[in-house]
Amino acid sequence: MECEDLSNFKPLRLIINGAGGSGKSVVINAIVTALRKMFDSDDVVRVVAPTGTAAFNVHGQTFHHLLGNRVTRNSYIPNTMSASKRKKLVKKFKTLLALIIDERSLVSNINLGTAACQIGETIFEGGHLNEELFGGLPVVILAGDDFQLPSMEEGAIKILNYTYAKNKMTQIGRMAFLECAENVMNLSGSKRISDDKQDDKDLVANIRIATETEIEERHVKRILNLRIEKIRAIHGSKTVEDIEDKAIYLFYKNEKRIRHNMKMLARQQDEQNPVALLKARSQSHCFGKGIASHFDSDAPVSCLICTGCKVALENKKFYPEWGLH
Repeated sequence: MECEDLSNFKPLRLIINGAGGSGKSVVINAIVTALRKMFDSDDVVRVVAPTGTAAFNVHGQTFHHLLGNRVTRNSYIPNTMSASKRKKLVKKFKTLLALIIDERSLVSNINLGTAACQIGETIFEGGHLNEELFGGLPVVILAGDDFQLPSMEEGAIKILNYTYAKNKMTQIGRMAFLECAENVMNLSGSKRISDDKQDDKDLVANIRIATETEIEERHVKRILNLRIEKIRAIHGSKTVEDIEDKAIYLFYKNEKRIRHNMKMLARQQDEQNPVALLKARSQSHCFGKGIASHFDSDAPVSCLICTGCKVALENKKFYPEWGLH
């Protein structure tokens, strides 16, 4: 940190790899805490992730929020940043020493390349080592599990085109991934499962890799016994009701989603807590209908609701650091 001659400076590029529960988030939080305590500043380290949920889990923010970028398909062109945005990022990255990126498998080359380029142009009041990725940022760490979900676009484990990439940010992203891959730290095992449950650890490890030769028949039977019908037969309906009350439901068809919502709404309401039907009405002169071009999505026509019911809100970002869910 006190080096005056940067000619031999070699920044740290590192990948922390490990399965879910192996301690990646704990390591990230330990590094962040140590750096902020060492330099007595929160801004010396930034933690980012490709999605809002992933960022929230590590007390970070999304790529787009960190860099002030819109979520669009337009790729960044080097050195085209507006003066106002450049001023904001120069101020934000004035004391930045480390960037930690979580959920590496979900990170696209374009996202990583854009971050490397924009940070390189604005770090330390305008960049010092332009020939280095991230402008010579001392520490860049990528954490994640490559056996989890891949990125939507080309990324570390999802290569769509092996030939020379026409997109500049994709090129830079590829180089950044390769640079970090020179140093890899592997975290083994799951800390969420106690050591005396070795069979559970083996089951989780085998499913993670998901090769037919690794998954044993007894593990298949254990997983099949986790079906609701089996649980009801073994543990009774009360256990199933407890599970359903705490569960997150995923539907691939609107019909089933609507039916489930109506069922849960009916369970919540009673004579003292009736269901209200709320209808949207515009104040415009177009026959009381909202003008579609004024909304990011279709304006809701009506809503069924009662006190105590759980609802899903669309197109609302209550806390920007959470990003998009």
